[in-house]
Amino acid sequence: MAALKKLDSMRAVSSNSAKPPVKPVAQISKKESEVPNPSARTKDGDWICRSCTKRNDAETDGDCTVSGSFKFCPSCGESDVGVPSRKPAPTVSDQWDCHCGEICPPSFKFCVECGLAAGTPKPPPAGVCGGCDEAMPESWKFCPDCGTEAGEWDSEAMARMAKLPPSDGADWHCTNCNGDIPGYRFCPECGTTRGA
Repeated sequence: MAALKKLDSMRAVSSNSAKPPVKPVAQISKKESEVPNPSARTKDGDWICRSCTKRNDAETDGDCTVSGSFKFCPSCGESDVGVPSRKPAPTVSDQWDCHCGEICPPSFKFCVECGLAAGTPKPPPAGVCGGCDEAMPESWKFCPDCGTEAGEWDSEAMARMAKLPPSDGADWHCTNCNGDIPGYRFCPECGTTRGA
């Protein structure tokens, strides 16, 4: 509870700028917490990791103040603009070198520069699917051919594609993200399989 009061007072300091007011963590509904929201800033320019604070993380004692120079929380991987990591926090025992060139101490489970978890393989090249090796515009979040998430490797993508009927090229409507999809097998916005 003391951590929430401290967080609320830090947010009050940061809300004196031109930013919109931020609700206290205790008042954020589940639906609101899924929408990226810039993290609260302290008067020193540091930011508060919402994921660690909401979780009352044992390592941070519910107060996860992150250096303003970090783009990602080293404990959970949340970005400085409030987007939580979808990756579980790995176990780290030694200093590790991230693919982006950042040298991370053992206390960092995620790279503070690029957000990759410790031990994560180097991501596929930008604009290339890590599942089927097809070219993929960087604006797409998922490959429309195999459903692999952008920037991820997927060794099961080819097997998944083999189980699906070939695309008939007809447009379809994704009921998950409410988008109109032009003939692909998967929605490039949310990864939903056609007909799911």
